Amino acid sequence: TGVLPYHETPLGGTAGKARRLAVLVLRTNVREAMGAAAKMIACLLNSYRRYRQWVLRLQGLTEGDVSYRNVASGNAWEEFCEQLKGAGSAILAPGAPRDALTQAEAYRYLSRLVRGGLENFVEAHDPLNPRLVTIANGLREAPVKLGSDSPDNLYENAPIDGTRTYRVSGSRGTVAYLGIGVQAGSYGAPGGLRTVAYMEASEFETTLPPAGRKAFEYVGGYIEFYVSPTRPAGVTNWLMSCVDPSDGLLLVRQTFLDREAETAAHLKIDLVAFAANGSSALITSESKVPPDLTPERIEAGLRKTALLVAGAPFMFN
Repeated sequence: TGVLPYHETPLGGTAGKARRLAVLVLRTNVREAMGAAAKMIACLLNSYRRYRQWVLRLQGLTEGDVSYRNVASGNAWEEFCEQLKGAGSAILAPGAPRDALTQAEAYRYLSRLVRGGLENFVEAHDPLNPRLVTIANGLREAPVKLGSDSPDNLYENAPIDGTRTYRVSGSRGTVAYLGIGVQAGSYGAPGGLRTVAYMEASEFETTLPPAGRKAFEYVGGYIEFYVSPTRPAGVTNWLMSCVDPSDGLLLVRQTFLDREAETAAHLKIDLVAFAANGSSALITSESKVPPDLTPERIEAGLRKTALLVAGAPFMFN
């Protein structure tokens, strides 16, 4: 008979329990070490960015100037590819399964993170023209799984500028739970993301649909609320945003008890401005105008995508 690999050696009794306990402790220590390493790397990167900004100010340059050079020279793309290459080390870390099928699933996981990151941070990351998109949705035609996301939930988010005013409206749907949150900060930025406000749809007061529309046209009824640093005059449903930092995120969380019987809420987000008399005027409407493309925006999107791909496997390992 051939000799079985260590992890397949049939041990029973006390020896088997001791070995399994040792393996469990080893894997726990490895996960904790990788988590601490990821936090340390993020801290070092943030310190480096602050130092670089200080140096740029001394040179009379801006982040936009540097992004223009990096994109024009190809450095931005080369860094993105190198970071993706480095992200593969997570699936070869000590304690990770090495069989071909598990490794194939791990590479598919990384490829999904790349796709989800590009969709969120490159295609739909303009707070002046926000769109509600999903970064984790295992039930769509091209699924993306982030880590610990529930199959009973639908996760949506949109970038916002905390100094501006947004109107979110649409069908409430019949989904069992609908929650709305506002976070301040940016993914991968110093301080991370912190929750500023959160409300459940059941806490909102009933509002009338837009002129010319009837409530029955909206499955589950019409819902409308505003997100801004201060409550606009005459507005009942409101969530506060943060001015410093102004970068923020609107979160929509839906939880289903019966996917086949319940209908998801369908919301859109619009950037609006309020006049002195309290009336609101639409500035931009979701998905109607593509965001302006700048070297700074594309470089930032690629950087955040690479950070997601590199960080998620360690976070959810």
